[in-house]
Amino acid sequence: MAARKGMSHILDGIMKYRRTLRPSLLEEFKKVAKGPSPEGLLLTCVDSRVVASRITQAVPGQLFIVRNPGNLVPHHNCFRNHVTVGGECGALELACSINKVHVIVVIGHSDCKAMNLLYSIRNDLHLPSKGPLEDWLRVHGRGTVEQFKKLETSTGFDRKLKFAGAQHYEDDFEAYIDPHNQFIPSDKFSQINTLEQLKNFLSYPFLKERLNRNELEVHALWTDISKGEHNIWKTPDQDPAVWSSSALSIMIKALHIRYTLLPYYYTLFYKAHTTGSTVIRPLFHEYPKDRIALDIYLQFLIGANIMIAPVTDEDARQVQVYIPSTEWYNYETGDQYLYPKQFINISAPLDTIPILLRSGSIIPTQEYANNTKYSRENPFGLIIILNKTGDAEGDLFYDDGESIDTIKTKSYYYAKFKWSSLDQQLTINIIENNYSHMSNLTLDKITIYGLQNMPSTININNKQFYPKTRSSTQIVDFTGFALSMNKNYTLTWSNTESIIIEIPKSVSTDPKHRVNCFPDPDLTSYACFARGCNYDGITNVDHPSCYVPIEKGGYNINSTAEQISDAIIQYNLTRHSVKPNLAPSKQPSVRYRYYRRLRPSNVKELVTTEANEFSMYGHDSDHLNVQISVSGTDMIRLTIRDTEKDRYEVPVPIKWRPTPVSSSDKAKIQFEMTETSFEQAGFRVRRTDTQTIIFDTSYFAHGFVYDNQFIQFITTIPSTNVYGFGENTHLSFRHILRNSSRYGIFARDQPPLGQNENLYGTHPFYMAIERDGQAFGVLILNSNAQDYKLDEFENDQSLLTYRTIGGILDIFFFAGPRPEDVIRQYQLVIGYPYMPPYWALGFQLCRYGYDTLENMKAAMKRTLDGKIPVDVLYGDIDYFRQQLDFTWDPLRFKGLPEYIDWLHQQGMKFITILDPAIDSEEPKYDVFTEGQKTDIWIKWPERKNPQVNETHNRNMLGYVWPYGKTVFPDYLYPPAKDWWKTQIIKYHKKIKFDGLWIDMNEPANFDTNKLQPWNWPHAEPWNLHCPMEEALESPRYKTAIHGDYLSDKTLCMIAEQKDGQGKIYNHYDVHNLYGWSETLPTLDALRALGKKRSIVISRSTFPTSGAYSGHWLGDNTAAWPHLKYNIIGMLEFNLFGIPYVGADICGFFENRTEQMCQRWMQLGAFNPFFRNHNAIRFIDQDPGSFSSNIVDSNRRVVEIRYTLIPYLYTLFHRVHITGGTVVRSMAHEFPTDSICLSIDEQFLWGSYLLIAPVIYENHTTKDVYLPSSNERWFNYYTGEEQLKLGYINVSADYDYLPLFLRGGAILPRQQSAMNTVKSRLNPMNLIIALDKQEKAQGNLFWDDGETVNTYQTSKYNYFNFNYDKQRLIIEPWTYKYKKMDDRIKLDNITIYGLKNQPKQIQWNEQELSNIQWTFNSTLNIFQMKELALNLSQTHKFIIS
Repeated sequence: MAARKGMSHILDGIMKYRRTLRPSLLEEFKKVAKGPSPEGLLLTCVDSRVVASRITQAVPGQLFIVRNPGNLVPHHNCFRNHVTVGGECGALELACSINKVHVIVVIGHSDCKAMNLLYSIRNDLHLPSKGPLEDWLRVHGRGTVEQFKKLETSTGFDRKLKFAGAQHYEDDFEAYIDPHNQFIPSDKFSQINTLEQLKNFLSYPFLKERLNRNELEVHALWTDISKGEHNIWKTPDQDPAVWSSSALSIMIKALHIRYTLLPYYYTLFYKAHTTGSTVIRPLFHEYPKDRIALDIYLQFLIGANIMIAPVTDEDARQVQVYIPSTEWYNYETGDQYLYPKQFINISAPLDTIPILLRSGSIIPTQEYANNTKYSRENPFGLIIILNKTGDAEGDLFYDDGESIDTIKTKSYYYAKFKWSSLDQQLTINIIENNYSHMSNLTLDKITIYGLQNMPSTININNKQFYPKTRSSTQIVDFTGFALSMNKNYTLTWSNTESIIIEIPKSVSTDPKHRVNCFPDPDLTSYACFARGCNYDGITNVDHPSCYVPIEKGGYNINSTAEQISDAIIQYNLTRHSVKPNLAPSKQPSVRYRYYRRLRPSNVKELVTTEANEFSMYGHDSDHLNVQISVSGTDMIRLTIRDTEKDRYEVPVPIKWRPTPVSSSDKAKIQFEMTETSFEQAGFRVRRTDTQTIIFDTSYFAHGFVYDNQFIQFITTIPSTNVYGFGENTHLSFRHILRNSSRYGIFARDQPPLGQNENLYGTHPFYMAIERDGQAFGVLILNSNAQDYKLDEFENDQSLLTYRTIGGILDIFFFAGPRPEDVIRQYQLVIGYPYMPPYWALGFQLCRYGYDTLENMKAAMKRTLDGKIPVDVLYGDIDYFRQQLDFTWDPLRFKGLPEYIDWLHQQGMKFITILDPAIDSEEPKYDVFTEGQKTDIWIKWPERKNPQVNETHNRNMLGYVWPYGKTVFPDYLYPPAKDWWKTQIIKYHKKIKFDGLWIDMNEPANFDTNKLQPWNWPHAEPWNLHCPMEEALESPRYKTAIHGDYLSDKTLCMIAEQKDGQGKIYNHYDVHNLYGWSETLPTLDALRALGKKRSIVISRSTFPTSGAYSGHWLGDNTAAWPHLKYNIIGMLEFNLFGIPYVGADICGFFENRTEQMCQRWMQLGAFNPFFRNHNAIRFIDQDPGSFSSNIVDSNRRVVEIRYTLIPYLYTLFHRVHITGGTVVRSMAHEFPTDSICLSIDEQFLWGSYLLIAPVIYENHTTKDVYLPSSNERWFNYYTGEEQLKLGYINVSADYDYLPLFLRGGAILPRQQSAMNTVKSRLNPMNLIIALDKQEKAQGNLFWDDGETVNTYQTSKYNYFNFNYDKQRLIIEPWTYKYKKMDDRIKLDNITIYGLKNQPKQIQWNEQELSNIQWTFNSTLNIFQMKELALNLSQTHKFIIS
């Protein structure tokens, strides 16, 4: 008890101290005393700020070291009434005992009273006495509580509390220590005051090479390193040279940086000596009004202009850095940090010290040497960091470095430097020039950060100096000035249209960065040399053996920029190399380029290419037109065409309006033309704020190829966080870069298998998140077969190699900077997502293989008997008569129309499948005969028709599901659209379907080019065979797609389609548009049936498809890996602008297991498109077909889904009118949190609802990451606040889906029912989760759920919900849908995270009866119930 009284005195003193001097830490200290602690190991501390922030890292059983606790004592004036000592140590002990953290060591002065107190408290608590730390306390903790109390009341004690200033060497150091290390006796334990003594005490368990590297990096930038490499007698050596060669090189690099910066240091000491300023300073010296800066102790400033954020944690490869303003640039990369007053994670490999440079400054440098004697003879340099106006200033003091009173005698040199972008000049103005040796020294180098307009040259003394951009950075160097330091100078410059780029050495020397000259088959040395390429004969999967020489390839700029309009400029390019003369004759034969099996006969002539000859395929465009157009501040379009001939261009309508940036705005990104030293042109897009280069082909300009059937570019990406591209099966949402696969993009009837297969859709769009959390997007609008490969590149960058075999290059850039901004900008071009009807957000039931109406009814009955809500039933092709579109089997599905009527009476819907392939042989099949009348089918070209003897027309025949040979509608042809629309309307008169599911529209054709289709029903073989001698059928490079030929599983590439306006397209070009072209007339037909919104679900998609339809992720498999593929597919299609997306729940192929289907139903409940679907001949998997406990589990999770549909519907409304995502990744919402960047096993609905499904077999826990930066998170079900953030492990039994609600949210919900028609009549409720500022907001969009364009015609209601510090307002912002009045009331309101017990509730200025509200003080949950609020009125609540 005596010990606890002492602790009470200590706590009172600490709290008084904090109220008096440190109010900003008061709340933090309160949280520390009560809150939980994240995982981690231990620390040493030096002052109260360390204590306050680091105590939260304690965990049970942890070693907690407090070094030199006398330094921790608050000022004695705070303790006049409660005189004590070791106050901070006591506070540590109190907080740790609350958290059951008992292993505490106090190291410092031999008369440490706090140590004695802690020792006594340990005895009072009856803690275990065994262990090395207890042994140490027993030996050295000789004090008692009585002695401590005596000292408390001793006179003159307050004088001991004053902190005596002394030379402060940097031995205050934190390190990770093994708490299980054995105790080793020593005579000096009671005198431990230094890092070295601490190491000795712990027998050096943490003195490891890696840690020492980080320690040295800090010391290399501290003001005094006299003790930086000092260790005590009889301890192991730790001077830099004793370590490994890699460690030594890292230490040398650190010292080189220090020596380079010595002129800046020396100038700071001059100012400190003459004006009393500081050299090393905390952040709050420069940012005194920034309250966060007051508590930053793990980073510091050198003067005002250099910030150091050393790595202080073992094994760390990144460091969290507080960015107080937008003035700071990364020393290594040149990146600017644009998120002020935020913590960001900066990459910190072992050889890198995180150093930041402040804009507006000029920092003098000098070339390093082995010591200062030699370095002082080396040339000077200037590091110029431009501010937002393009200006910078700095100065330099210099003398002989050792004489006394050089300042007094003015025997020194002092100069000022000023850079002005407006005046386009750098001035060097010498103020004092009395150090004669300066005439022997020169200024040789200028390094610039933050350049927005690259100077073409810097001019001085009639000489010109050219810029070089450092590899993979935004840093520009000018070198070779050799200007004498004893003269004044004015350097001027002029700007240029193109920038000279210095290619990184690795590009020319590292084999993995070679540009492949022979990506097609049949490589030989002769064939390689014939292309003008180099061949090393080494077969290696990591790099090509035939590669393009860096001095060849690409194009040259042959004209200045031509201004077409205020928003459009263009350049003309000419091919850099000439095509090889492949034969001695004037008319060389290049047939071998077309035919893989033919070899050139004149080998000797083929391999003797000239130095300027290069061509991969012999049909390069010699002249290109490059057009750059801007659309406002956020978007740029780069279009590259053949100047001399027209090429195919994608006919899909997009929204692109060239618009110049207004004078009042500033463009976020800008385009730049670059040139290599070989004069090859590069294309670059740069951010105007951070100067980050988001797209750059410059380093691989020799890899830019524009051939008739092969277009290639290679660009760097300023990040390793790349997402998108599809449709493919990716094993992770963030692309894998190391040992990556090349992925093909070409619409294919291909189930996802988990390899690099090309799937159903075409989406050449990617998004990258940069190091500072900014994001950008890139669309390559091309509909030909294409492929891409992403690789690692130096300095934490990526490398994209993109290839296509047709069309043009049409590339769009979206500046962001937030991920959601990127997607909205992208959707400005491709169209905002489709607004699904309300019922389409309900559960949907489907299978291929009901076979009879009775089986279909049975699946629905099992679902309803299990009380599982369901809205939609599907008909797959098995209900058709002989699998013919627009029919149903009158025997097996007799009574189907009547059953659909019954579904409608119950409030449910019916969706039918349609395939594009139409049977051409079925007698009296008017679907075909009516199409034949208007000749709407895809054709053979007139010059080549292998089927003409069979068909006597040009129709291209194939075989799919119907029994007869099929034709394929040409949906680009207007009469085909009319025919399709007519068939749908006619069929609806027989079958009252509510939506359409269009399948097989890649288009699929079974087993093209094989002997016969796999399902061919006749004895005599037949199939569609394509003429492989045609160039379109057998391009030399077919891209990395599955199958032997482009026509594999589809139509022939020479097939012709037409637009009805005179244009004829080869299927080679428009194959990937087939699903898109079918979608539009399908939706038009549905809209023609009435004014209902309806829904189209398409398997094949293309950019803009999301404005008209949804998508399911194809024919997946009932296997555990496919649950993760489901998540990744959802996330990717939200990037692609198709948020109405989902997988076949429980898998299409193979038999499910109960556990898998249970888990998949949990995940599926949060797929926007929520459909259970499986294939023929596999066991039932409808949610009611399982054992009773699984059925109950399925019911509960579907009910959760239904309660949240109002929130989901509102999310869809938001993206429909403003663009964006519905389902999003953690990286999307938290791009500055580096941990989130790779997370793909949890996801979000909108910004607030986190879904963390279990996706691995037999797992009953789930690792969940909850971002902790200024966030609150709550258990969705219970409302309990999750106090421990970061990675947590939560229990997740088989019937439990972890859900978390983010603070700041107000979610509208509605009581579940058996379908949405019924649920829409139920009462509403709100769930409110308060953020740290006790605020929250939300919205609700409501209409009739199915009418077209209710928003555009103002037939809707929109509600705003806002909670701000005890006040809740529910307000109808728009109320035009009057039918909501009497039907729907708001009954309950639940608030999570309310900190104080309410005493009174006012509702519209009237007191709410206390029987209508409750407060759970344990969980801090407040609830109001049975309110029956009329939502057409405004309601105000005050919770006091």
